[in-house]
Amino acid sequence: TDVLNGNFDASLIHNRIVLIGAVAESLKDFIQTPYDTHINGYAAQTPGVIVHANIASQIVNAALNGRPLLRVLPEPLEWLWILAWSVIGVFIGFTFLQVQLFKRSGLPKFVVVVIYTSISISTLILSSYAAFLLGWWTTAIAPATALIFSGLAVMLNNNRQLEELAFIDGLTRVANRRYFDRYLAEEWELGKRQTQQQISLILCDVDYFKFYNDHYGHQAGDRCLQQVAQAIAKATRKSDLVARYGGEEFVVILPKTNQENATHVAERMLQQVISLNIPHAKSQVKNCITVSCGVASVKVSPAYNPKDLIAAADQALYTAKKQGRASYWAVSLNS
Repeated sequence: TDVLNGNFDASLIHNRIVLIGAVAESLKDFIQTPYDTHINGYAAQTPGVIVHANIASQIVNAALNGRPLLRVLPEPLEWLWILAWSVIGVFIGFTFLQVQLFKRSGLPKFVVVVIYTSISISTLILSSYAAFLLGWWTTAIAPATALIFSGLAVMLNNNRQLEELAFIDGLTRVANRRYFDRYLAEEWELGKRQTQQQISLILCDVDYFKFYNDHYGHQAGDRCLQQVAQAIAKATRKSDLVARYGGEEFVVILPKTNQENATHVAERMLQQVISLNIPHAKSQVKNCITVSCGVASVKVSPAYNPKDLIAAADQALYTAKKQGRASYWAVSLNS
């Protein structure tokens, strides 16, 4: 009203660009910008007239003072900018996590990641600000997100590889003895919480493997163990765990499995190994590689422990060998 009635100092608008616009919230002429603020706990967006005033100010400054206009990167270059920072995140994961200086310092890996991620994000912010001073608007949130998540992905992959090294047998690619012990203990504890829960164990031994090694060589012996491990795994179910117990011995944990079903698995294992048809001229059972299996089953109770089940399977394996090999023998601790 004062402006319309001329009740203002004319010097305020002399030689100036005047923008007239509404700032009432009901008109909904608001835009999200970096200048947004919070008033009384509510997000207050920037009125459109203020945005236009900012644009006009840039144009005038560019014309009068030579200030560069803000420009944005073409979309392909913007994607390349984001990709570059994600590569930096990967670089942090694969390089700095392996630097001997940090290994000797004893710092946890996540601390090293936080330190270098913070440095990288700070560098990103400074780079964006420097570009801004030169008249370029570059996004910072997207590349920062890419950097963080690529670094986390590397950490997760690194942890997965470490876990694999800790629990997977390097030769046969099945679980190792360490993981077998842990898994059996876990399944045993689960079984104790359920009434009449059964668990079975199959202990296998490659028949006359020492003769095979001596006759065909250690490299052939390694290939043989790899094939046998895969054949045993193929004969088992998804719920079962196949592990290398030691040397030419393999073991299978069968959770929630009674003796009858365990023997069916043992029979499939015998057939799968025979079907490999790996020549074994020194075998005293067949002219190909075979295995002997000891099957032990138990209803989990305080009267028994995992060592009892292993001992029973070992004794059953001994009996299977004594009976002529290339077969299985089954026992139940509850009978």
